[in-house]
Amino acid sequence: MPDTISTDLHKSSIAIQQSDMPNVMSKMMLLGMSFQEVLVRSTMNPAKEMGRYPELGTLGVGRVADIAVIEEQSGVFAFKDSWPAKRLGTKRLEAVLTMRDGKVVYERPSRTTHVVDTKIYDLLIKHGHLVDSDKHRDEELDVGVIDGKIASIGRRLPAAHARVVIEAEGYFLKSGGGSAAPCGGTPATIDKAGLGRGEITEGSTADIALFETLAERQRCVLGIRGGRIVWDSEGLSIPDVSRAGPYSNFK
Repeated sequence: MPDTISTDLHKSSIAIQQSDMPNVMSKMMLLGMSFQEVLVRSTMNPAKEMGRYPELGTLGVGRVADIAVIEEQSGVFAFKDSWPAKRLGTKRLEAVLTMRDGKVVYERPSRTTHVVDTKIYDLLIKHGHLVDSDKHRDEELDVGVIDGKIASIGRRLPAAHARVVIEAEGYFLKSGGGSAAPCGGTPATIDKAGLGRGEITEGSTADIALFETLAERQRCVLGIRGGRIVWDSEGLSIPDVSRAGPYSNFK
């Protein structure tokens, strides 16, 4: 573990990584540190390194009234680094009030409470066109996948709650049928795989194929087998910009 925790805050990091102190503390908790371990390395240990402990770094009678009121929030939050890479977590620290030398220098505006959703989707298909003749369903819906299963089907599932987001607007979703991989073969092979014969329902195995219709012919562009992407002819699951690092010698 690190001895101290700081932000490396500057004009670029504040815009990209939002590197305020509670956010960096939250990242360390996401990586496995407890709140108590994070707290000591954010207050007491830095004060000792500067030779200012116990004047600073801890609360006590006669000491400087530098006080932060922190709230632990539950939900789904993105934590970014400088490469840039992202990891999702379900806990985040946020400053509610800050005092410097006994004076309030920051107070967070009041907020209304709401229902907290802590689902993190391994994969989220947005705006896919589901057609189900048995249920007379023909609508545009989102499909969320967790641990190889379809966890949610609905409208406006939050893209920020997913590790991978596939924008499927303009494409049809079909069940993979539970046998061979849903894409990558000849049209005859794909037909034998049983595409469209199963149902895309919550709780079922995430075997899904995305199709587009061209001149009355359907073409499979992306296949998901057990929640894993096994075929992606259009790069729908791949970001259009990728970087090896923040510095020129890493690019």
